[in-house]
Amino acid sequence: MLTVIENNDVTTSLRRFWELESIGITEAENPAMSQEEEYAVAEFNKGLKFDGQNHELQLPWKKDHPRLENKYAQAVKRLESMERRLKRDHVKDEAYSAAINQYVEKGFVEEVSERGNEDGIFRYLLHLAVFRGDKRTTKCRIVFDASTREEGGIYVNDCVLPGLALQPNLALVLIRFRTHRIGLMADVEKMFLQVKLAPKDQDVHQYL
Repeated sequence: MLTVIENNDVTTSLRRFWELESIGITEAENPAMSQEEEYAVAEFNKGLKFDGQNHELQLPWKKDHPRLENKYAQAVKRLESMERRLKRDHVKDEAYSAAINQYVEKGFVEEVSERGNEDGIFRYLLHLAVFRGDKRTTKCRIVFDASTREEGGIYVNDCVLPGLALQPNLALVLIRFRTHRIGLMADVEKMFLQVKLAPKDQDVHQYL
């Protein structure tokens, strides 16, 4: 009687080799979704609307999520710190002002008085300016931070479901790109800002 002794390292290497060799030949299996991911997808589909010009989405709130604090004082502190830093560089100061004022000019945001929604929930998002000198366009990008919290505090990302990764397999994208003589690429300007938030979720995205 002979006993087959499996070498785990060799088996793993061979499996990876055949998986790479089969890219573009066999169909990729869709991973099974967890109950939480299924719930997130269902909430996404339920809240998705199109008004003829823009899509509107609701946040996929977790069931019984903790209550958010407004973080006004923290937002003021962050804003004042950033203003002091930007005043040392006139070019960056102007670029930041132009970038954030553009949100109002293009209708991505609106000025509001301090208020909460029907549940009394509102939140101030912290934001910062990221500068890229190597970019021809969008040299200044405004980044809103939904994951900053003080010790023992709760932040927005604590309260919403992350959902599942929907990006296509990069290797398949590259192979598909090489199957024809001409490849086309496109970029949607300010893509994420083109998606509206449902009115009931807008108050947790206030900023100073």
